[in-house]
Amino acid sequence: MKSFVMALLVLTVLTSAAFGQNPGESKVIIAFNGAPEPGLFAANGGWTDGVVIQSANALAGRLPTAAIRGLQHHPNVAYIEEDGAAFIPEKVAKRPSGPTPTCHVDYRFAEKMTDVTLSIDPTYPDQTTVAEGDPAIDEVPYGVSLMQADQAWTTATGAGVKLAIIDTGIQTTHLDLTVSGGANFVPYPYNYPGNSSDYADDYGHGTHVAGTAAARRGNGGVAGVAPDALLYAVKVLDAGGGAQWSWVAKGIDWARLNGMHVASMSLGGGSSKTVRTACDSANGAGVLLVAAAGNSGNTSSPGVNYPAAYTSVMAIAATDEGDYAAYFSSYTNSTTAGAEVDVAAPGTRTWSAVYGGWADSASPDWWNQRPDTTTTLGRAACFSGTSMACPHASGAAALVYQAHPGWTNAQVWARMKSPAAVDPLYDRVSQTTNQWWCEPGATPPGSVSVAKYGAGRLNALKAVAP
Repeated sequence: MKSFVMALLVLTVLTSAAFGQNPGESKVIIAFNGAPEPGLFAANGGWTDGVVIQSANALAGRLPTAAIRGLQHHPNVAYIEEDGAAFIPEKVAKRPSGPTPTCHVDYRFAEKMTDVTLSIDPTYPDQTTVAEGDPAIDEVPYGVSLMQADQAWTTATGAGVKLAIIDTGIQTTHLDLTVSGGANFVPYPYNYPGNSSDYADDYGHGTHVAGTAAARRGNGGVAGVAPDALLYAVKVLDAGGGAQWSWVAKGIDWARLNGMHVASMSLGGGSSKTVRTACDSANGAGVLLVAAAGNSGNTSSPGVNYPAAYTSVMAIAATDEGDYAAYFSSYTNSTTAGAEVDVAAPGTRTWSAVYGGWADSASPDWWNQRPDTTTTLGRAACFSGTSMACPHASGAAALVYQAHPGWTNAQVWARMKSPAAVDPLYDRVSQTTNQWWCEPGATPPGSVSVAKYGAGRLNALKAVAP
């Protein structure tokens, strides 16, 4: 079984503080042996929204601490767990201390970067200097090109493949995105007015992720990995980028019940039995679940975050612009091949659609004043993190599905992490001498271990091959 890291936050499930010591109410999920009983909440001084998490036969709500202890022995209660929190990453971890060469990429250590120029790695002379906000942005971002996804478009563009973005929603009016449908599982007051059809993005993360996976071509913006895939917005994260695991589980259930081929999850947290059940059910029903590994490197024990750590979910690490393993990408110290990360994909300085690129240029909202530019107040912006690597892989999965009609999710997964579908991946810094490989006189790098960053960096052109 995969290990995991709390890369985005630390969550303790069923702690004594939440369930045996603190006064007041706790957010809980109750799974039932038989028919769910909403009345158990009210009868014990609690509350539930009554929406069943179908895969786990469970309900979420609030209960007094004393009532939780008693209900754990109820004959119709299978288990009770904390309805813990999940988040998206705000910042990537700082690079470890060591030498500071002149040949590295200047990351600035933040997911949301502002008007900084990309330093060029001389070992990759085909790179060009690009400043955020430069209107001369190429339609095909470097990550799409590095994976050779643009070359794969002669074979597959993701047409007909249903791709769910389980995130903060998607901006449905964005110039570069076409949203085919979706659902919202963020309740009132976190998603006012709490309408189940209101899956529009009110944070920005989901829109950026969606653009990397499937932004349209030929529209003057940026192109995604699978530009013709059918995008679905499954909103489980609120306007602050946070969620309860019950929301996430409902979103995963929606992907399963609505026939999604791929579900992309750039989110994470601690373990949840309910979410694990939802993931296992979706995987068993044929949905390929893809999730971000996390942004804490190896600083958090034991490694990759959930849900990426579940065996039913494909865990994605990040690479940088130089095609090296990104220093912040989460991994564990396991020596077992494939124990944590399945495959890596580009995850630094990723240009993609940004919240605010509205089709209506007359909109009075402040972020819409420059709808046809590539600034952070317009159509595209530059983020970093495994949140960005994940949709590269999700988009590639859509290409593989189209290229191989009739393949199951297990076959697509196996192809994507097979030696035939990846390129070698290297560490940018020597693990023994702490010397950067691009420095003069440096020893040539050796391939990164499979247990650390997966089978290699995904190559979409190879993945769609017969």
